Amino acid sequence: MKSRNNRYARGVALLMTVLLVSGTVMTGCGKKEEATEEKDTSILVETVKPTTASIELDGEFIGTIESDNQINVIPKVAGDVTATYFEEGDHVNAGDLLFTIDDTGAQISMDQAQASLESAQASVETANAGVQAAELNLVYTQAQITENLGKVDTNQMQLENAVASAKYALKAAEENEALAAEQFGMARDDYEDLEDSLDDLKDDAHNMEKYADSLSAYKKNYDKIVNSTNGSGGVSDLLTYAGVAQPNDWTNAVEKREAAEKYISEMTGGSARDLYTLGVMVETAKNTASSLRSSRSTLDDNKDKMKLNMFSSAIGKETAKNNVLSAEDGKRLAEKMLQDYELYTKATILAGANAQLAGSIQSQVAAQSGLKQAQAGVKQAQAGVEGAQLQLDYTKVTAPVSGTITKKNVTTNNMAATGNVAYVITAEDEMNIVFYVAETVMRQAEVGQQIQVERNGEVYQAQITENAGVADANSGLFKLKAQFTGGAENMITGTKVKITMATDKADNVMTIPVDSVYYESRTAYVYVMEGGKAVRTEIETGITNNTDVEVKSGITKDSEIITTWAAQLRDGADVRLKGDSADTSAGSSETEADSVIAQAETEQTEESADAE
Repeated sequence: MKSRNNRYARGVALLMTVLLVSGTVMTGCGKKEEATEEKDTSILVETVKPTTASIELDGEFIGTIESDNQINVIPKVAGDVTATYFEEGDHVNAGDLLFTIDDTGAQISMDQAQASLESAQASVETANAGVQAAELNLVYTQAQITENLGKVDTNQMQLENAVASAKYALKAAEENEALAAEQFGMARDDYEDLEDSLDDLKDDAHNMEKYADSLSAYKKNYDKIVNSTNGSGGVSDLLTYAGVAQPNDWTNAVEKREAAEKYISEMTGGSARDLYTLGVMVETAKNTASSLRSSRSTLDDNKDKMKLNMFSSAIGKETAKNNVLSAEDGKRLAEKMLQDYELYTKATILAGANAQLAGSIQSQVAAQSGLKQAQAGVKQAQAGVEGAQLQLDYTKVTAPVSGTITKKNVTTNNMAATGNVAYVITAEDEMNIVFYVAETVMRQAEVGQQIQVERNGEVYQAQITENAGVADANSGLFKLKAQFTGGAENMITGTKVKITMATDKADNVMTIPVDSVYYESRTAYVYVMEGGKAVRTEIETGITNNTDVEVKSGITKDSEIITTWAAQLRDGADVRLKGDSADTSAGSSETEADSVIAQAETEQTEESADAE
């Protein structure tokens, strides 16, 4: 209540200050205004356009440092503790020596194990010598077998060569047979072709004679056309058949001759265009027919010779066929000899060689087996040395992880027993921050979200690692867990820290300054400058922080939002931007009033913040 009364008093003081300043300004300027024209009463304002940005709200919470990983350091051998090197509260790194145990008995075991190892190594050297001797004997046996097999291979190669020769002879005979068959076929084809040629020559000579007769008939028709006086005697029909126009005047010799030449050209397909050419063609056809008859006579003389050649080729074909049969018999004999050698002679030789080789291999295997036994003895002795070394190493107990020692249970000159905890280390890489939030915050929190942790004035960075979404039965709040991203070496389990994190966020939204927003009955609105007027515009708001507010609807990105507060600012009021040319007459007086008002507003804002 006191803070509200203070704010009310400040408000009254602000109003009185404004009135006082305004009265002073008006009194000091009264005379001047009487001598000038009516004063510009528009309100000087500043504007901004909405921006697109991300806006978020931060919340503060109290968390507790916890550890999910406490390591118990337990000695693996028992004995007297000879020295300790760290106390409770000390920080250790993985591998640091925590304490030592008397190693006298472990050292004696080590000496015995090393002696056993040397004895086993000597046995290996003896076994190696036996293996080398067996390997040399095997090499000698293999050389003897190689020599014997070489002779076997030579004999086999000779038999295989005989088979190959027989196959080659058979192939040559088959090729000769094919060649003889081909020659016979060619002779037969030549004879048949000759007979066909004789028939063709006979037909060609006959056709050429008919062609010569046709040309002679065309020549006679030429004479009829030229000598006709009226187209009678079938002359007119000849021209019509050839598709030639009748002469206009049958008494005109020139027209009759032209008609006759066209007739010849049409009937010969354009080859003869006049009587002379037709005569040449007739003689050529007769000569060609005579030549064809002469060629036929010549072919008749060759017919008997070709028939004799065909009979001779048939005899050669049969002879080549008999040669193929003989070559096949030779091939079968050579293959049978090779088969008998491979099945009997060679098998006997190979069996003896294999038996000899098997004996040598058996000796080698026995030697190698002895070597493996000796090597196994070395491995067993080495295992004994390693076991003794391990017991020695167990007498030096080191930190398995980096962290803080929270408990120490061993002291110098006292017994350390196997199974008993000597040290307890809290691992530093498992430091967690646990804190509780309301449901609305829990729903916004995401695994991987960055948070800020503060302790003793130091600020650390962490990120949320767990959000189970389950309420605590006692408090009704929701548990969140986070881990440090680095620099948490000095944190102690159970201590309290302050956590700052974003509780709400909106990305890429329209924002305006929070001071430019007014409220009436929970309805938010702003003044937008449009055409020199202040237009009251209701808006829907979202997230609000100390400087900006998210606007969901009501304005656009091009709206000019008035950010200047003025008592006269109303819907429809005349406004103008500061810095315009009209902003000259009331400069000093309004500046002074604005300064007083701004100071009063600042004091009222600070008081409101203190009260909250």
